[in-house]
Amino acid sequence: MNAKSALHPLAIALLALGLSACQPDNGGNSPQQNATATRDPAAPLVSVNRPDHSPVLAKVNGQPISQALLDAYAEERGLKLKSKADYQRALDNVIDLFVMADAGRQQDLHNKLRFQQRLAIKENTLLSNSLITVWVKQHPISDEEIQQEYQRQVQLAGTHQYHLHHILLPTVEEAQQVMDQLKKGRDFLAIVQDYKQVQGSEAGDLGWVDKAQLPAPLADALNEMKKGETSPEPIQSQYGWHVLYVEDVRDRPAPPLEKVKEGIRKALYRKQVEGYMEELKKGMKIERLGEPQTGPMP
Repeated sequence: MNAKSALHPLAIALLALGLSACQPDNGGNSPQQNATATRDPAAPLVSVNRPDHSPVLAKVNGQPISQALLDAYAEERGLKLKSKADYQRALDNVIDLFVMADAGRQQDLHNKLRFQQRLAIKENTLLSNSLITVWVKQHPISDEEIQQEYQRQVQLAGTHQYHLHHILLPTVEEAQQVMDQLKKGRDFLAIVQDYKQVQGSEAGDLGWVDKAQLPAPLADALNEMKKGETSPEPIQSQYGWHVLYVEDVRDRPAPPLEKVKEGIRKALYRKQVEGYMEELKKGMKIERLGEPQTGPMP
């Protein structure tokens, strides 16, 4: 457990999908943005069922590589094509990609089960990306919402930072044993070294943190603690039982709003998208039919 705040895995995934939508809309979709991909086992792996009016730059065994397709490749790979040399290198890469893919189709690799499964994941990922992009653009974050969240975070974090060390144990009895050692005069940092080797425990330096980075019970306990003090009793959180030591305290002035504005905007987007995900789930029939295996399928 890390007592510092961490992103939920779902939030990380949604953030990866959605933050590209926070960029300004250039106005009007390009042909490749309007195109929809289709898959037919008898057809080439890459096909588009809507007209592509951009110039055809090359063909590989009859499969066209258009300017729009090249732009889509650059977008997918996160490439910034600025010069003719950049575009030429990208086109060479796409040609190589088509050559290798065509060779793979000739070996019937596109009909292998694992390939189809991975392709399904990629297709669903792209669809999810597109959905979140559209949804986020339709639900912009206002400056007022950012200001309110900024004030909330400033109040939550408080005006000080704390250099903390902790020992985390699974039971209150084990945590009480630490307290007993402290009452006998043993140094906290020496006890930390002992518990670094104990299975099921966590002990060490948490560094400089503010209250907003800690579970609520630990943040509340700091209200009664000063520099050089340990917590008078074990503190329970969702992670177990903590014993805290405050090595130092320093002032923490709130950062200017402009410095953290975009970070707040992204956090609010992430929260909105998670809520949107939950609403989507309510309208769908989701059945869990078994537990995942811990190892690869035979």
